[in-house]
Amino acid sequence: GRLTREVARRGAAVTGIDISQALIAKAQAIERAEPLGIDYVHADAATPEALNSAQFDGVICSFGLSDIDDLNGAIATVERVLRPGGFFAFAMLHPCYPGSRAHQATPSWPVGRGYYDEGWWRSPTPATGIRPRVGSNHRMLSTYLNTFARHGLLIDSMIEPPPSTHWREIAAGEETVPIYLVARCHKVHVGG
Repeated sequence: GRLTREVARRGAAVTGIDISQALIAKAQAIERAEPLGIDYVHADAATPEALNSAQFDGVICSFGLSDIDDLNGAIATVERVLRPGGFFAFAMLHPCYPGSRAHQATPSWPVGRGYYDEGWWRSPTPATGIRPRVGSNHRMLSTYLNTFARHGLLIDSMIEPPPSTHWREIAAGEETVPIYLVARCHKVHVGG
């Protein structure tokens, strides 16, 4: 709910959706304590019923795409709820990120597999954040981009921010690669 609250503070009418009832309950409790007019919905964004006939000027997904098992279903929902010309902005762990031995940071794919081996996985190492509990889906960048394109979402801009100075100092000697990917798409008409 942190991102929904920031966007609401900036004047947007906001609806937040999550498959986790616990996370929705936490966000609703914060909304009750400090109301900003946010509507939180417990639902699976990958289902055709998600958000019913709602329409939005924009959809934002912050570090959630790899947590969604049915990427095609979720992006179909994004396409369905966006008004023509609407935007879809997202941030994610970069799909090419192999992790960092120095940070013991969560990689995009499990040890023993590589970038081209897509699929769901769960980290066996507790030091890698939430991945031991909820798992993750590794997908190549081309899988994401082609899924967006099939649903009429075309990239406007994309950045791969360099790691912070602190991160580079800790990981001295390791190759510097992008850790995050941030992009914005816009909805275009697809079909004949």
